[in-house]
Amino acid sequence: MRRFCVYLTLLWAFLLGSRDGFLALWIPPEKEPAYLFPCRVNTLPPADQKLLEEGIRVESKEELMALLEDYVS
Repeated sequence: MRRFCVYLTLLWAFLLGSRDGFLALWIPPEKEPAYLFPCRVNTLPPADQKLLEEGIRVESKEELMALLEDYVS
């Protein structure tokens, strides 16, 4: 199982999603969010809410920063 998790980590660096109604960031292979942002997911457009419920795989820090800027601002 550990080998599989390491492989997934190589495919994507971060996962954005929702935890307890807030925007959350996971760093695979961790099962708990590394950070909860002060952004309520229910204030975002429905399409974004759905994406975050499913989880958004983010491949770079630059992509992560762009998404966070969109969601938190």
